[in-house]
Amino acid sequence: MPHREPAPLQAMLSLLEQKAPRPLSLRDLARMLGAESYDRRTWSAALEQQAAQGRLRRIGKTRYQWVTKVEQKAKPARAAAPARERATGRGGGGRTPRQVSGVYSRVRAGFGFVEVEGAAARRFDRDVLIPEGMEHGAMHGDRVEVEVVRFDPRTHRASGEVVRVVERRNLKILGVIEQRAGHWWAIEPMTGKLVSTHAAARTVPAGPWIGIAKGPAGELVLASAEQEILVWDPARRTAVARFPARVAPSVRDTVDECTPLAAGADWIGVANLRTSVLSAYDWSGRDLGTVRLGVVLPGNRGLSTIGGAGRYLGVASGTFVRTFEVSVDPACAATPDASR
Repeated sequence: MPHREPAPLQAMLSLLEQKAPRPLSLRDLARMLGAESYDRRTWSAALEQQAAQGRLRRIGKTRYQWVTKVEQKAKPARAAAPARERATGRGGGGRTPRQVSGVYSRVRAGFGFVEVEGAAARRFDRDVLIPEGMEHGAMHGDRVEVEVVRFDPRTHRASGEVVRVVERRNLKILGVIEQRAGHWWAIEPMTGKLVSTHAAARTVPAGPWIGIAKGPAGELVLASAEQEILVWDPARRTAVARFPARVAPSVRDTVDECTPLAAGADWIGVANLRTSVLSAYDWSGRDLGTVRLGVVLPGNRGLSTIGGAGRYLGVASGTFVRTFEVSVDPACAATPDASR
């Protein structure tokens, strides 16, 4: 029998926690961990064991999602069912319930899943799929009631529609908003979801968006957790530019904080809240370098946020704000402190 290398469990768990709430497949994990080859069965068994212990959540057939400590504490024990009963879905007799309750988990692709709780869990050994647009205001982590609209007794797959939000996980929603041409645009960094009153909102590419700003000509500027910036024209419903960028994590003292992003007449800046360093780019994506903003703040205090308009950059630390005029040297290259 060929020797099977043990799965790098701790490395996989650390990566899933870092990327949460984004679910990752075995192929994603192998690529991010730099594994040229891996034993699919061994890795899958290791992750399934963690899912059975409540540390992970299986999404579909091959993807896994990190379960936060808050979710673990709030989640009641799922009703246990005998192995044969859960495998066949026939335990206890009777018909599959049409309405169930559980915790809603949204993925970055737009759809979500509900892990069924209580006695009904005996009938559902897979989470109930909630297609995009059927969540009806439910947000990641909310406890909801779901109307099951389709159930396949052979595969045990179910899909449904949220009919009521029973309990909000977060009473306060942390995000960032911008207004362009009479329309509001907002992102929620926990899920990366972009929402707007603008008719073109659905045409914006989905992504793990964690920063948003407005351009001088009505452009929408979005920063992605996957280290890139997208400049989108809502009027033409097309990308003006998309380029790699140094996008710092959207976390400072607590989770779910957005990454500060600002745009001026001929520059785009993204700030790192941990280091108070601003990375600057022109509108084509040319890297203009970095600037240390902490040195201009009183007492070298930490950065809170930034804002841009025209030739000016606003830098804030708590209640203290300073404004600077920004000029870009056309000859500057991607070297430190290239923008001034």
